[in-house]
Amino acid sequence: MILVCGGFNAKIGNEQMTNNVAGRFSLHETTSENGAKLYDFATSNQLWIKGVNFLHKSIHKGTWKITGSHLCNQIDHVLVEKRHATSVEDVRTYRETNCDFDHYVVKGLTEEKMD
Repeated sequence: MILVCGGFNAKIGNEQMTNNVAGRFSLHETTSENGAKLYDFATSNQLWIKGVNFLHKSIHKGTWKITGSHLCNQIDHVLVEKRHATSVEDVRTYRETNCDFDHYVVKGLTEEKMD
């Protein structure tokens, strides 16, 4: 299974165009320029953007806090091959983790495989 995780600085919106690579539970209404690039990358590599696939409270979606503000953006993402998309069962942000960094910890859960 291929996972691509990182700070892409990309906002994925809730527009219809993103339905083939992302869920409907984004923190943002519109896709940013970097979001469009991530969308193109996901489309061309048969990847699914999982961070916007799960219904969570907004405080568990934001991955980066804007300095001097209470506002957050969802710009860090977890992508997985579409054929393994159901293997990632959850992706969310953990705000209480103190890493002395302006990004929050993003955690993805995968299903356990039994042999």
